[in-house]
Amino acid sequence: NSVIHCCFLPTNIIKMVTPCDVPVGVITGDDVTKLLQHAKDNGYAIPAFNCTTSSTCNSVLEAAAKCNSPVIIQASNGGGQFFVG
Repeated sequence: NSVIHCCFLPTNIIKMVTPCDVPVGVITGDDVTKLLQHAKDNGYAIPAFNCTTSSTCNSVLEAAAKCNSPVIIQASNGGGQFFVG
């Protein structure tokens, strides 16, 4: 599965970008590097969301799936401790 990214430029012009060669889902290691390089080469940003609850995390993932767009889920040390109990 490839993801086709849609970029929103500052002028509100939508630019379609060629798919990035990374798997859909959670990525690690070299796939993260590939995705970040693809974003840099094509002039788009990957948004990061600080998720404080599982419902916040689910909302971000649902929106990303609807938009067919990559996102970064981040958590603070305290937020991480909350998630794991």
